Amino acid sequence: MLKKILAAATIAISITAAAGSAQEKLPPERQGAAEIGVFAQYTHFDKNAGCPCDRPTDVWGAGARVGYFVTDRWEPEVDAQFSRPTRAVIGGTMRYTTASVRLNYNFVPQQSRVSALLGVGPVYTQYSDENAWGASGLAGVRFKMSDAVALRGDGIADYTPSTKNLNLIGRIGVSLFVGGRRRAVPAMPAPPPPPPVFVEAPVPSPVTPPPPTPIAVTPPPSIDTAAITAPIYFDFDQAAIRPDAQAILERKVPWLRGNPSMQIRIEGNTDERGSDEYNLALGQRRAASAKAWLVAKGVSALHLAIVSHGEEHPICTGHDEACWQQNRRDDFVILSVGPGGILLPQR
Repeated sequence: MLKKILAAATIAISITAAAGSAQEKLPPERQGAAEIGVFAQYTHFDKNAGCPCDRPTDVWGAGARVGYFVTDRWEPEVDAQFSRPTRAVIGGTMRYTTASVRLNYNFVPQQSRVSALLGVGPVYTQYSDENAWGASGLAGVRFKMSDAVALRGDGIADYTPSTKNLNLIGRIGVSLFVGGRRRAVPAMPAPPPPPPVFVEAPVPSPVTPPPPTPIAVTPPPSIDTAAITAPIYFDFDQAAIRPDAQAILERKVPWLRGNPSMQIRIEGNTDERGSDEYNLALGQRRAASAKAWLVAKGVSALHLAIVSHGEEHPICTGHDEACWQQNRRDDFVILSVGPGGILLPQR
């Protein structure tokens, strides 16, 4: 019976994890976070459990746990549970309670909602008026439904040396994560300053006779750099160039090809969801994707630099899709131009 319950819990968590694998990744547990959870427990009792002459029947119970992440991976945890199994021979119920203290190690992949944990520590077991100390081992899996809520399934073995009793336990429950600090993101190096532009002092012109009547000429059009610096936007957890972004990049091509001395920096950005490391990598992919598109259109790669700011440079600080869409972008910054300034593209 216990094997069937553990198998069912494993299948349920696996199906839920597969359904969430296409979504943007969530950050793992953070140092300083507290894990508070409740669980249902099914216990398969050893033949030596309780009174040696009357083994209790397997039973469902319930309990709670509290853990604290002293690092991103190490978590001291305490839990307690209560059950009322039936005596197999003489009938009637008995109290079965346990209290455990464990040190858990969490295996935390950076780009997955699912993490595993192993734990070991002492356990205090009480059957009605009988009690004893023993050792407890735990192997579990945790699936994060959000940054603060996770499903958790555990398999536990409690061993009591005095009676050579080994109880096997399966648990399924929910955990809430409170507090914790985010890792500091290293500051991006400042861009190199643009080369200085030297302007020669005007030479006094000699005295000349009055000029002839001037002929009216059309002044040169003003230079609008909006086509060069216009940002492009990306879909959720994607670095692919969308059709609307292709149209914006297409307008940049004649300006960049017509100004071969111009230096441009493409800055990749993400929204706030996801770990710092994941978002820095995603921003880098977005900047590289725009650079590759422009190079394929004939723009020299030597004049295009890329950098990622991850989630650190939002232009909207709300916590909804309207703001997140504005923050999933590439910005285009003009670092320098040629000595003649920006030239109009040839038509």
